[in-house]
Amino acid sequence: MWVSIPPHGERPGTFPSPYWTNRPTLATADEVRNYVTSAVTFANRDNSIPGGLVTDGLADLESRIAGHTFKGCHLSYENGPWAGIQVSFFVDTQTGFRILTVRHWVE
Repeated sequence: MWVSIPPHGERPGTFPSPYWTNRPTLATADEVRNYVTSAVTFANRDNSIPGGLVTDGLADLESRIAGHTFKGCHLSYENGPWAGIQVSFFVDTQTGFRILTVRHWVE
């Protein structure tokens, strides 16, 4: 079963299926930063990614997103209670810079 959090920044009616609704506001840089930081923290839960790489990557992200707004979407898929996939993507409305986070989880 697909579950979605509403797309943001898209024209009403772009996603006509009853599973989609549009959020009336664009995402902020804070929201994008929070999603990326959360995904990096999840991926690095065993500290296998070198700290400098994480620090440099997040600093680069910050330089690209500060003060910008984003359209995008959040999707999740759960095939039962023990596994799932979460996808979030954001597109900078000024520059077209794109960010994608994907999480696969299994208990």
